[in-house]
This record gives sequence, structure tokens and C-alpha cells, in this order.
Amino acid sequence: MKLFLIFLLFVSQVFSVEEYSIVPSHLGKNDRNYYLKKEKAPDLKAYKNQILDGNGKVLRSYKGQNTALSVTTRYQNLTLSYYRTYYIRTYADGKGRVSTYTVNTGNYMTDNFGNDYSGKYRVSRAKGDVFEQQIGKDGTFYQIAEEGIYHNRSFFPSFKKLEDGKFGFDLNGNFAGIGRDEDGNVYIWDTKQWIKTSFVLNKYGDKENILGVYPDKQNNKIYYVVYQYIDSYNKGIIFGQYDLETKKDTYGWIINSEERNVGFSPSIFLTKNWIVVNGEDSSNEKYVHFLLPRDGSYEASLLKEPPHLKGRNKKKDLDFLVGLGTSTLYWTPYTDDDISYDISKSLYTKQYMQGRYKDYKIAISYLKNEAESQGGLTKKASDFLDLLVDVNDVFAPETTLQIYRESGNINGVAKGKGGAINKEFSSKIMRIGFKNIKERGKYWGVDYSTYKIPTISHFTNDYTSYSAYDPSTTFKKISALWGRDTIAHIQRYENSFSKPFFDWMVGIGYSSIDFSQETKKQIEADSNEDFPSRANALVLDFAFKAGYVKQKKIKKYKGAGLSLDVGYKLQGIHYYSSRAEKQEGEEKRKSLLFEISRTDLWHGPYFNINISY
Repeated sequence: MKLFLIFLLFVSQVFSVEEYSIVPSHLGKNDRNYYLKKEKAPDLKAYKNQILDGNGKVLRSYKGQNTALSVTTRYQNLTLSYYRTYYIRTYADGKGRVSTYTVNTGNYMTDNFGNDYSGKYRVSRAKGDVFEQQIGKDGTFYQIAEEGIYHNRSFFPSFKKLEDGKFGFDLNGNFAGIGRDEDGNVYIWDTKQWIKTSFVLNKYGDKENILGVYPDKQNNKIYYVVYQYIDSYNKGIIFGQYDLETKKDTYGWIINSEERNVGFSPSIFLTKNWIVVNGEDSSNEKYVHFLLPRDGSYEASLLKEPPHLKGRNKKKDLDFLVGLGTSTLYWTPYTDDDISYDISKSLYTKQYMQGRYKDYKIAISYLKNEAESQGGLTKKASDFLDLLVDVNDVFAPETTLQIYRESGNINGVAKGKGGAINKEFSSKIMRIGFKNIKERGKYWGVDYSTYKIPTISHFTNDYTSYSAYDPSTTFKKISALWGRDTIAHIQRYENSFSKPFFDWMVGIGYSSIDFSQETKKQIEADSNEDFPSRANALVLDFAFKAGYVKQKKIKKYKGAGLSLDVGYKLQGIHYYSSRAEKQEGEEKRKSLLFEISRTDLWHGPYFNINISY
């Protein structure tokens, strides 16, 4: 019993995590919209072509017009929506676009007729990306963009080009703005000028949807919040306040947690007694909020470095990860042809190693097919070799460029209807590409793959189909991909994580298809035409992965950790080239066209376990 108690004490010390917050957190989202709803403030339901009151009554309809809803805004006793409707009018010197700007409330509607360069509600056209737009209580329009803030015909240029921005406004319509530049400098706007704060974001920290701001007109202050990420042990919400009279800027951590990741999509709002700060707790998939007293008694607790950090404000220069895994792979092709495939399921073991020194990471993995010992259709063992290289700070400091290469062999038997075809085959699969993994596991990338498999190929000439069995049709495709990678997300953000997950990927691309010489000769003989110089198809990629992941890092050992993930994964490619049909009176086609409708699925359960440092 004594030994057991000693073991528990050791485990509690090794896996202990710390959190610093100046006030306790409370569950639930508590922002200005929540407050307005609680106070039963008036509301409108605004859509692209229609406005309804809180009871669903149609106040105005724009059906059939080129109307775009710009924004809706709620105040204490008023709700407004801003519309821009345009149509084409013919003038003596040609055609031009005319716009109508409309501000709507539940009690009245105001129209102003003008073109793009006039009108009470017009704003100057932003030259770059627009991050947010809002409407003031007087019906005027605000935009925050790369160059600064546009308010009707006024323009407030920022110090440097902004990469993100956000507005904050109180129930009486007083506005404030916040923005950040590419160097991490944070600026606030007091409706008269831009002010550079003393807070600078970490270079490798998040940059998307991390800002919040709110004006305190009564005390002549502007409050702001920023999500700050340095590493998985040093992250949370920074709270700042700027005194417009004394020019004093004060900031520090509201929360800095090792156990959970709090601060995505932050917002700030004032009630009679409290400064309310909201943030998403992504570790627990919940919102939390903090209540700071408006008397300023929290200021002494705003620390630049909470005690548990102990100087941990730098990234580690060295990381590595070793892992073992196993997976079962099923390859299931679907075609419109009289051919089927009997492909043994393949059981793979996987060993891999990753390392990163400063901004470079490399990983090599080897997967060995155990199908031979499991009694598969063929006795030829298959194997996979995976190469993975991660490089940080290529497209942006907060992103990781992941370059990968996978290759291997899978074996099976192709069968034709009535036993006409019964051939063993070995297919070499090769895939290379890259993924630019952004914040929160989102990524885009490019993927190139190639493999050979027996097919029945179809070609059309004179709207007559010609088919041939091809023992080695080669598919080559390149696609643009978009998706989410949960494992990449938790490796970056989480120290203690244990949850189910679901990942996805979609893509679109182009494929070229090559055929054997025997097939080319047969098709030419049957059709009496030259074989097409090019056979291609549209490609749709998709992938899904669902499972459970558990990760635990140990601060005492400089972030050494253990993680495992288990689940089921599916990846598919659909090839399509439309089948031509002869139209009445149409002349004979003079060349052969390739036709295909085919889907290949690779799927199966998997299990991985990793040790990281």
C-alpha cells in the first residue's frame, strides 16, 4: 500500500499542470449579443432578400433584385441592417451601375439613391481585403481593411498594412477598432486616430480571429484582448487597457494555461459592474468567460510572466518523435465495367521517426505488409516507405509546410464476367505532395499520385463505344486539396488531450491515363482510327478519418510526452470523363474519345502510438 501511495505521488508530480488566471473562468458564452438577448432588446431577422421582425413578420422584401445584405447591428433599443442594391441603367454615353443604399430598422426604413461615388450611406471603396464592416446607430457605415478604417467618406490610414482587424461598439453606438500588422504589432483606433499599443504578438503565434476591442466612453478608455500562443505550455488571453487621457497602456495575461487552450475567437464587453471577456476553450470544446471588476482592482494581477512559466518564453530548439503503428488496408475499386477486383486486405506495421531542429523537421517511416503471414490472396509481400519533411515559416511563421512521399506495392486478382479474365496483378502506388498546415489544423495542399491496375477501357468514335481489357492502365493525377488535421492541431496546442475526433479532406484535380501497347493496337483495329494522343479525366479527391486521440506531455521533462490515436480512415479518388451521345443530325466524330467513371477507395482501421520530446 505504501509503495502504491508513493507511485501515485510520483505520477501526480510528473503529470501536474498549472494554470494562471486573474479571476476564475465561468462556463458559457457571455458577449454583447447574449446581454442584449437577456435584456430582451429588439431584434430583426435579416436575410439576403428579406427582413423580418422578431415575430417573423416580413418588413421588406427584395425578391428579384441584386440585393446584398452587408451587416446587421443590434443596439439597446434599436436593430439595424444595411443593404446595397444595384441594377444596370442605360445613359446617353453607355451603361452604368446604379446603387441604392438602405438602412432598415423595425420602425422605419431609409433609402438613399446614388451611384458608387455618392450617397449619404456610401463608403469609400477599400483597396485591399476588408476584415469587418459594421453600421453605426446613425445609419453610417464602417469598414476595417488592409489600409485602415473607412467611415462613410472619412478614411483613417493605419501605420502599416494590416493583416487583420475588428470593431467593438457599445450599446450607445460608440466605436473602437483593433488591428495587427505582419510583424505582430497591435493597434487600436479611437475614432480619431490609430494608436500603437506596447503589446507585440509572438512571431510563431496564431494570427486568425484572435482580436477583440471595446470602448469605455465613460472612463475614456479602450479595452482590448488578444489570444497569444508561444508554445503549448505558454498560451492564453492577453488583456490590455489604454487610457486616452494619460496615454498609459497596461496589459498582461488574463489566463495562461498548460492544461487547456483558452482564447480562440476572443471578445470583450462591458456591463454595469463588469468587464466581460469571452474565449473559446478548444481543449473542451466550450466557451468560457471572465468577469473583471470595473473598479480596476484586477490591474495588479496583470502579469507579463505568470509564476509557472519560469522564463519559458522561447520555443524549444530541438524536438523529436518516434512511433509505432499498425493498420489494415482495403483497396476497393468501383467501375461501370464487367470487371471486379479481389485484393487481399493488407496488415501493415509502421515505424517512424520525426525530428525538428529549430525550424526544420524530418520524418521517415516504414510500413511492412504482414499479408503473407496472414494468408492473403498472393504470397508476395507488399511494403510502404513514407518520407515526411516539415518546414516551419515558409508561407507564414505560424504555419508548417509538410512535404510527404509514400510508395509501395499492393497485390490482387482482376476478374472478368463469365471468367474471361482471371489475372494476378501487382500495383505500385506512389504519392507525393505537400500540405501547408495552418492554425487549428486547417490546411491546403497539392497531391500527385500514380498507380497501375487492370481495367476495361472505353473509347468512343462515331458515338459507338469500343472496349478492351488493359492489364496495366496507369493513372496519374494531380489535385489541389483542402482539409483539417486534428493530430497536427493537438501536437501544436495541447498538453493534456483525450477526445474523439473527425478529420476530412476534399480536392479537385486532373488525371492523365496511359495504356499498354496491346490495348492501343486493339482499339485502333476495332475503330479504324488512330488512338487518341491524350486520355484525361476530372478528378475528385476525398478522405475521412474518425477516431480517438489521447496525448499527455510532461513539463518536468521539457515537454516529453506520449500520445496514441486509433480509428478508421478512408481515402478515395473519383475519375470522370463524360460519355458522349450522338445528337440528331450531328456529323460523324473524327477522333476517338476516352470515357471513364471510376472510384477507388483505400480504407481500414489503424492504431498509432508516439513518444515525443
